[in-house]
Amino acid sequence: MSLSTREAHTTPSLAHALREATALEHRQVEAALRLGDPYLGRASYARALVCLERFVRAWEAAVRQRSELPWGPWLPRRRWLAEDLLQLGIDATGSKPTPLHLPHPVGISELGAHYVLEGSALGAATLTRTLDRKLPAHYFSALATQAGSRWRAFQRHLEAVPPADHPAVIAGAHATFRALVTEASAERHGTG
Repeated sequence: MSLSTREAHTTPSLAHALREATALEHRQVEAALRLGDPYLGRASYARALVCLERFVRAWEAAVRQRSELPWGPWLPRRRWLAEDLLQLGIDATGSKPTPLHLPHPVGISELGAHYVLEGSALGAATLTRTLDRKLPAHYFSALATQAGSRWRAFQRHLEAVPPADHPAVIAGAHATFRALVTEASAERHGTG
């Protein structure tokens, strides 16, 4: 067995490393947004969407917007959120965006930010099955329709990242999750 083959067997995949490194933050986001709550009411759902809209607005400003990403087209997440919010009677255009500071604003850490958002599409697929049908869910439905194939393409892109760059990608994911946790907690406690 060559050294590179042996290293491949001992180095966890970047996707696995990201999942392990951000597990706590992922649980914090779920707890703060409470979207999986079977008793989620309209007001709590609206607060979660406002939080997501603020976060997505900051995220789109922090990462380079392109018409095409290596794993698929750029998704109009903010537009989908705005449509759902308008159906709830909320105009989010005047809300403040979440400060989002990536450790390396341009470069490989951006993949960590994309990991958080691309992974959220998998959660959207689950949410669309459990959300009250009376709640507008264009954002989650639109993400869910593309979740599987897009996630597999994104993971293939992650696996091409050299191991030396893994810490920067993980740092980008941590920073992105922290910004979302901060926004979700502030919105939940009425300080957002």
